[in-house]
Amino acid sequence: MREKLFVRDGDRPPAIASYEGKGPLPAFLRAVVVHAALSAKRKERAHEGDSAIAEIAAGDDPALAMVRQTYGASFLQAFQDALAKLSARERNLLRLVYVDGLAVEEVAVTYGVHRVSVSRWLSAARGALQDTTKELLRARLSLGASEVASVARLCMVDLDVSLARLLRDPSRAP
Repeated sequence: MREKLFVRDGDRPPAIASYEGKGPLPAFLRAVVVHAALSAKRKERAHEGDSAIAEIAAGDDPALAMVRQTYGASFLQAFQDALAKLSARERNLLRLVYVDGLAVEEVAVTYGVHRVSVSRWLSAARGALQDTTKELLRARLSLGASEVASVARLCMVDLDVSLARLLRDPSRAP
């Protein structure tokens, strides 16, 4: 943490240089530590790749694994297509929160709005992503609304890993 706080990393200045003195220093330091821990965790998960996701998804329940195996690819495709239908701002909000690990307050400062506005935008983006994914899945698989909801719920396990990868990797993201 000392290196992150006080040593320049290539073109990036030390983290302490971004402290503007607007809040308590211990809160800033805590945010830097949490952000570093989240980044390390995301990198660790990203290196695990699809095999780790499949392993987690399989778990101990063979019926659950069967549902994920049967519908997983369709769900992921519907999810990617739904993500592509979001506006640039909605995708950027999701990227800032789920990939970069920023708090709503930090995103609000970035956009120059109140944190409540960002919370509303984020909620709307998640809702649109969820609704569009279910709509696309229902159309592609010819399933009823309750079946689609069940499939979506089962396929969303560890979706944050996929979401982060889709938003981070320009070749896979919209």
